[in-house]
Amino acid sequence: NLCSLALISMDNDKIKHVAIENYAGIKVHNKMLLPGIKKLLKDNNLDLKDLAAISCGVGPGSFTGLRIGCAAVQGLAYSLGLKIYTCSSLRISAQSLILKHKINNKRVSVILDAHADSFYVGYYKIENNIAIEADIDKLLNKDELLNFLKNNKIDIIIGDSAKLFKDYVSDFNNDIKILEDVLPTADALGELVITLDLQEPQDLDINYLRGEGHWRKVN
Repeated sequence: NLCSLALISMDNDKIKHVAIENYAGIKVHNKMLLPGIKKLLKDNNLDLKDLAAISCGVGPGSFTGLRIGCAAVQGLAYSLGLKIYTCSSLRISAQSLILKHKINNKRVSVILDAHADSFYVGYYKIENNIAIEADIDKLLNKDELLNFLKNNKIDIIIGDSAKLFKDYVSDFNNDIKILEDVLPTADALGELVITLDLQEPQDLDINYLRGEGHWRKVN
């Protein structure tokens, strides 16, 4: 339950972090997303018209948080005539790991609770301080996830369900680290912008990995 906002500037593919605001709590996107954007801009003497683009995580993750966040981004992009950078929320978590723990040249799995005994799973290689997709994001049941963890090279596991598999992975690899203090933050998304493509607001998709197919429109 984290609503993370950041302002970045980009010049010749060089990222500069201007400011970041993180809000935690129940239904925090409902309460703080738009007020937080307003505050972030005001504190830095900026206005919505000063933005050149908007970026957001598109899942997989909480249905409600994704709907609120992506709908707000899409609405702002339409009204301001801006394009959008979108990114896997699991990849943002992997990039947050780099910022928080200065990790490099490692393989990382992100595991989130998808309820109904299922898990959202991301797999990334960290190279040159950037989280690079090593496989597509997946929705796996417990048995499938156990096989995935055993059959792939993994150095670090993060995510809200990582600790559930601590004992299991220790049976075959004591070198795998379990880190529980990593959340997907907007400054990490800012680091990834240089690897993403701009798209039109009407093309914004949420990656639910369940429900009405693999991908679904925000509209």
